[in-house]
Amino acid sequence: VSTEGKPFLADDLGVFGNPTSDSRRTAVTLATKDLLSVIYADEELPDSELSEILDFTAEMIVRYNGGKIVLKQIARA
Repeated sequence: VSTEGKPFLADDLGVFGNPTSDSRRTAVTLATKDLLSVIYADEELPDSELSEILDFTAEMIVRYNGGKIVLKQIARA
């Protein structure tokens, strides 16, 4: 997967996600215990709107998957 010109996520083993593609290595399966959800948004979106999106996303994850939210954070590059 080309990451040229795109934001992406990586760890010590390499790239595992960007706005258009995910890695098999980090795919969610029935054995998944922890989940990281990243929301890519336009940099001009105000924090108040991003917070609403984060809250809604967190609510849906818990509603349909169970568990608990450990951290919600807005990070700007």
